[in-house]
Amino acid sequence: MKSRINKTLALVGALMMAMLLLPNSLLACAVCYGQSDSPLAKGMNWGIGVLMCCILSVLCSIVVFFVHVGRQSSKLDQPPAQNQTDKTP
Repeated sequence: MKSRINKTLALVGALMMAMLLLPNSLLACAVCYGQSDSPLAKGMNWGIGVLMCCILSVLCSIVVFFVHVGRQSSKLDQPPAQNQTDKTP
């Protein structure tokens, strides 16, 4: 088992060294490289916006759920209201 882990680590290390030695394969896209008005950059910006909306909607749903749970638990902690008409003379 250890030899398999060692082989995997050696392979990962070799791939990382190849990336460091071949910087031409790591060129930036149009967004990072400077053409901020290209269609690729606009698409990237729209993609980032959509993902942010998805993340914010999930986080807001979680907050709303915990607020709901908090309100329901505070209702359970209150003593029941006494009814004035149930008193017998």
